[in-house]
Formats: sequence, C-alpha cells, structure tokens
Amino acid sequence: MNILANSSVESVDIKGSQCKVTVKNRKDNTIQTIECDVSTVSCKCITKR
Repeated sequence: MNILANSSVESVDIKGSQCKVTVKNRKDNTIQTIECDVSTVSCKCITKR
C-alpha cells in the first residue's frame, strides 16, 4: 500500500470494472496514473434515537 501525501486527484476515468486515477504530486508536479479494479462496497448506517 502506498500513501500519497501531498498529492491531488486530477481525474478519474471509470470504464466497466476498470478505473484509472490520475494523481499529481504537489511537491514536484509529477503525474502518476493508477489503474485499479472497481469493487462494490456496501454498508448500512444505523442511527439510534
């Protein structure tokens, strides 16, 4: 796992089950493209009153 501190997400491209995220490093302005699989995560929020 990489933690990308001082970075910003420039764009996200989702096609089917694939995702491409373009990340820009704020310190040296380098651009990195991360390719990953899209997965579904679900959660249920329960509020006590």
